[in-house]
Amino acid sequence: MRKGGAEGVTSWRGQARRRFWYGFEFKGEIIERPAPSLQEYAPRFESAIVTHRAAKPETVSFYQEKVPRLLSDQVAYGTRLDRMDEAVIDGYMQRRTRQLSR
Repeated sequence: MRKGGAEGVTSWRGQARRRFWYGFEFKGEIIERPAPSLQEYAPRFESAIVTHRAAKPETVSFYQEKVPRLLSDQVAYGTRLDRMDEAVIDGYMQRRTRQLSR
């Protein structure tokens, strides 16, 4: 198993390749946790922004406005963070652009 940071960990079992948010071995047992979805991670992210950027109220306001907008997108909402790729982001931007142009 390859260990990684916040971007997650890649683990291989047999032929199947699966991605995990974290993985480690404890007393011979492999402990793995799948990456959270955007919806699951958002409250933690928002809390961290409020805590770590308290001295920058405009930054806090920016994220407090943008995160709910991102979560309103049905595709992004349920996508696991390790599956967020260029295609997901491009799709969001296209859907968002269509909403704004109406």
